Amino acid sequence: MREYLLDKNTKKSVRWKDIFQTNLFCHGVWELKSFTFSLNIYWNAILWTLVMSRLFTCAEEIILASGSPRRRAYLEELGVFSRAVSADIEERKYPAETSVTYIERLAREKAGYVAERYPDFWIVAADTVVCLDDMVLEKPVNEDDAVDMLLRLSGREHIVRTAVCLQNQAKSVCDISLVSTGVSFWEVTEEMIRAYVRTGEPMDKAGSYGIQGKGAFMVREIHGSYSNVVGLPLYEFIGMLCRYKLLGN
Repeated sequence: MREYLLDKNTKKSVRWKDIFQTNLFCHGVWELKSFTFSLNIYWNAILWTLVMSRLFTCAEEIILASGSPRRRAYLEELGVFSRAVSADIEERKYPAETSVTYIERLAREKAGYVAERYPDFWIVAADTVVCLDDMVLEKPVNEDDAVDMLLRLSGREHIVRTAVCLQNQAKSVCDISLVSTGVSFWEVTEEMIRAYVRTGEPMDKAGSYGIQGKGAFMVREIHGSYSNVVGLPLYEFIGMLCRYKLLGN
């Protein structure tokens, strides 16, 4: 990828990095307060550009073991989506499980459920949770639960964790990747939170917010993968596909 592009309006060369950072500032979603954070956003923006250009093809059919529209959209934009099959498993954390062991188990069980029905296909499954101190925040059970979660997150940093499982039963492959991203909220008022919850957006999302939607207004900064917060860490997922020679162009 070229580092510089020609601006059609000014006829001057501009850098990809400058374009991405300017766009991010203009949208006002994140504060680029450190070099580390700026670099993370820069590479996430480059990856998103690759995704949107649909450069990839897939050597074999991949089935998404999820009904998540966000994960389906990512796979479609990558060019590797074939079909989605929901995994009918109970999502319940056992008392002795940590957030890591919990989501790794769920991702493995989701992939395994679909792999039993499609043993010759590649199956991808993922599970995402929001972690605040020792609490695991999943999807809210009702609007009051969503308000309570967001009040807990207000003005604090939390961790978003996603486990991705790539499985092929016929080839005895079951690969797991775990990604964590730090997300900081500014101090949001209860009135703002209730207004957001009334939109209905939080009700199918871990931690009761969507960073890719209206919930972005609460986010002060992130440290790590943006796509992980959405629900599928693309850099790690693409790496898994490359590991098994599933990607083409």
